[in-house]
Amino acid sequence: MKYFAIVLIAVCLAACDYLPKNATLNLSPEQISQLQTQLQPSEQVVVDALSTHQFVALGDAHYYPGFMPAISDIITSPKIVSQQPIIVLEFGNQNYQKYINQYIKGDAVDESQLKHVLRETLYFTAWLGDGYIELLQSIRAINQTLPDDKKLTVLLAEKHFNWENATAESWQRAASTKVDGFYDTLTPIIQSNQKAILVFGGFHLLKATHPETVNQHDLSLVSRIEMAKPNSVFTVWPVIQNVLYDVLPNTDIAKIIKLDDNSVLADIPFRDIMPKARPMLSKINSKDATLQSLADALLYVGHTKRDMTFSKDVMSDEKWITEMKKRVAIIGGKLETRFNSLLIDNHIK
Repeated sequence: MKYFAIVLIAVCLAACDYLPKNATLNLSPEQISQLQTQLQPSEQVVVDALSTHQFVALGDAHYYPGFMPAISDIITSPKIVSQQPIIVLEFGNQNYQKYINQYIKGDAVDESQLKHVLRETLYFTAWLGDGYIELLQSIRAINQTLPDDKKLTVLLAEKHFNWENATAESWQRAASTKVDGFYDTLTPIIQSNQKAILVFGGFHLLKATHPETVNQHDLSLVSRIEMAKPNSVFTVWPVIQNVLYDVLPNTDIAKIIKLDDNSVLADIPFRDIMPKARPMLSKINSKDATLQSLADALLYVGHTKRDMTFSKDVMSDEKWITEMKKRVAIIGGKLETRFNSLLIDNHIK
């Protein structure tokens, strides 16, 4: 009985790591003042990072509308464009790579097809905001002002997938090997040493503190790149935490906070500001990891709030809404539950 009680206590203590907790950030007034002086112009930080790293990874936060406009401004800024990094995007399936090559170059194409670059992805429900299409449109607009040898190129990271013949089993196979596919797509760039900017959801950017101890399947894309080529990726995590909003002034101009040794945030445990990340951190043996060990910088776009509203194009496209319902029914599980909640939030039957 005593042994059982000890085991039960141990299990409960371990489970506590997964229980929701309130975010905390204990900074003195002096530290808060110092932090506010560490907000730097985002364009220049990325320019500097590209001079010392092969990759800069910019983190997106799904349904937080402030990030994609900020990322678009960074990518299309003159100093970045002049360096011609390859732009690698999570939100595009390679079935549309030929099309996106023509579109981004500025060629005459059927622009109504652009939405399918996003819609034919595995996690199409993540890209229902306007910002993703607008990034592609912004890159095309910049390229139309440039000679062919100075234009930006875009690479779609997701491996080929066909929704027409999809089943629950084929989707699950593709979803479970999604990061493998991302890495395969990037392998030629890694080997070529060509500069690139990666635009992926934030959790694809987390650097495991001891990646050699983690099952490769559980490693983020950036951790895999770093294992193949150490210190090659400069990661910029998106700030969505209210405890950081409480100590940072609101802004309409994106800023970056570098998590170097001078940063007052460097030694803050990541779990303290984002308790929901505890299961993910435990999976990659990084539950006690600090901000500095997991990321190189923070992208701050002001006090942006989650907005689950569908774009006008989606709201007016009944055929696409019907198709999404069909697809999530195939996938089932949590994704179907979340999508049905989205329909209710958007007043769609």
